[in-house]
Amino acid sequence: MLRLKLEAHAHKLFHYRRASSLNSLVHEIDSCVEGTSDEKAKLSTMSEMSHLVSPTHDKKCSERIYEDAEKLFQKIPLPSDPMTTALKKTTEDIRLTRRNEVLIEAVRLRYQRMKQGELFEVARIEKGTPKYGGAEDANISS
Repeated sequence: MLRLKLEAHAHKLFHYRRASSLNSLVHEIDSCVEGTSDEKAKLSTMSEMSHLVSPTHDKKCSERIYEDAEKLFQKIPLPSDPMTTALKKTTEDIRLTRRNEVLIEAVRLRYQRMKQGELFEVARIEKGTPKYGGAEDANISS
């Protein structure tokens, strides 16, 4: 019973702290933004959702995104030959290629052993057929 009371109290305390921290956060943000209510309204229209207001806002937002992307890619140094760098195999590709080569070689060896076994079987049968009545009887029975 005491445990339930403690859990209920902790639950209420958590929600109170959460609500008070949200209120204090809103108050801090509001106090950081100085200016009249018209200026605050203007700032709110410049938010991330402002491109939904009109096509001009959408165009400005798109241009800003393209400019930011261009600035980001200008900061990244390009290699002297980008195409060879793009086509160059990664360590993962090299590892997979080596693994596949090992598998191919294992299958090739297995196939060669199977064919060699078939040849040995044919030679053994041909060697044993004259003892049991000649090659004509062996062809009839098979």
